[in-house]
Amino acid sequence: MAGADHPTTRLEALRGGSPYTPRRMAAVLPPNAVCAARTGRAMWRSTEDSRTDKRRRREPGGFTLVELCIAMVIICLMVTLAVPTFRRSIEQARADVASANLRTIWSAQRVYWLENRRFASSLSDLRALDLVDVAIADSPNNPKAVYVYRISSADASTFAAGALRSASRVWAGQIQIDQQGTLSGTIVSTHGDVVTPTQ
Repeated sequence: MAGADHPTTRLEALRGGSPYTPRRMAAVLPPNAVCAARTGRAMWRSTEDSRTDKRRRREPGGFTLVELCIAMVIICLMVTLAVPTFRRSIEQARADVASANLRTIWSAQRVYWLENRRFASSLSDLRALDLVDVAIADSPNNPKAVYVYRISSADASTFAAGALRSASRVWAGQIQIDQQGTLSGTIVSTHGDVVTPTQ
């Protein structure tokens, strides 16, 4: 015979017209259940379901369209700021190569002067003695040459050679070297950027 504390007896007592109270319902419910009373109604959820709901809340969601648009705007701004600096760095490297080639012409002119007691008036004279590279000597005939090299003036005591920037719609200018090995001149872009030769 079931005692007064038996779970069945307690459940029958509740069904027999006893008023609902959360305390009495908690005595009947299993120990792993959670009871919540709101406005006279009882809602039960197991602790396992509660843990599942918490895990679902913790799962990260995807990116929204607004977040993607903000990221794209930031990337575009960074690229816009970096491109001019990148272009100037490339042009500076080209100007440094032209300066090195002008120093080669300067060294060749000194060798030529020791043999002829005068400076060469053209690059072909230096090329004939194999004192300069063929790419430098033939640059006036190459439409794709980045710099065109020429000897602008030469006599027994002085000379001047130059590298003219070509094959570009953005950059223009000239770098020159004299018999003392001094470099001068600038390369200017249409946007106002200035590149000077490295001494």
